[in-house]
Amino acid sequence: MTTAAWIWFAVAVVLGLVEITTLTLAFAMVATGAAAAGVVAVLGGSGAVQSGVAAAVSAAGLLVVRPIVQKHLTAAGDVRTGIHAMVGHPAVVTAPVSSHGGQVRIGGELWQARLAFDDADSTELPLHTHVTVAGVDGTTVTVYPSDPLPKELA
Repeated sequence: MTTAAWIWFAVAVVLGLVEITTLTLAFAMVATGAAAAGVVAVLGGSGAVQSGVAAAVSAAGLLVVRPIVQKHLTAAGDVRTGIHAMVGHPAVVTAPVSSHGGQVRIGGELWQARLAFDDADSTELPLHTHVTVAGVDGTTVTVYPSDPLPKELA
């Protein structure tokens, strides 16, 4: 292996170590460019070709690969799992729901439920009312009506 190849591979390793401490993906893309230039050096390419390959691979990584990877990494953070994934889901009242209790069906499951808003007037949502899950409190979901309530309940 030539001295140039060793230098390119050393630069790639150093940039890889910097990437591990920063987690920006920028240094990883430039490290990939340096490694590609090292391969060109092993194959006998001139210094100009090595530099061109390093620049091209680094630019492609920074401009194409990095934005795609970052998009996938940030999208994963928005995923709700478990019982918290039910927030925003529709449900149907199966036993009248008030601020004191009731029951709804979410998908195929029955859940204890209560109104998401504190109701001093003791409003009760009747059977078959369509509601939306506002939150989860232990084994009870809090819900609010999806459709406007009839005048006699509002």
